Amino acid sequence: MNSKQIDWVGFHHRLMSMSEAEFAPIKRLAEEAQRFAAGKTTGTQDERSAPESRAESTSTWRRNDPELTRLIAADYRQGLTQAEIAANRGVHVQTVKRHLLKGHQTVRSRQTKLTAGQLEEAKDLRSQGWSNRQLGERYGLAHTTIARILARASEPE
Repeated sequence: MNSKQIDWVGFHHRLMSMSEAEFAPIKRLAEEAQRFAAGKTTGTQDERSAPESRAESTSTWRRNDPELTRLIAADYRQGLTQAEIAANRGVHVQTVKRHLLKGHQTVRSRQTKLTAGQLEEAKDLRSQGWSNRQLGERYGLAHTTIARILARASEPE
């Protein structure tokens, strides 16, 4: 048996030998998983309606919040990036994008290229051991964009 296979017999014996106190958290988790699978939310009504009881990034009350749309648009007009807004507001970047589009905000185009000089410099820095993340921070691009640019630059033409 490899390390990824589960010893179900041993697992069953361990479960059967647990005290009620040891088993209670497992039982609660299993019940929560069943409610989730059935499409029911977890928590009490008070927990679901109170924004401070849940992370703002996962609260459904934030999804259609016009105040959040207004705040995100204001942050964006001040020059913050979508990633910076997401971090500041405690929401996912996709939530920021959705609110910007919902608020009819014109989205700035992202820089997805390096100038010829920047590309040569990036190649040099990469050969000196700089990571794609470090290069991305230097040029204001995602590390995946840097990886793609460098890969394309090294392809034979």
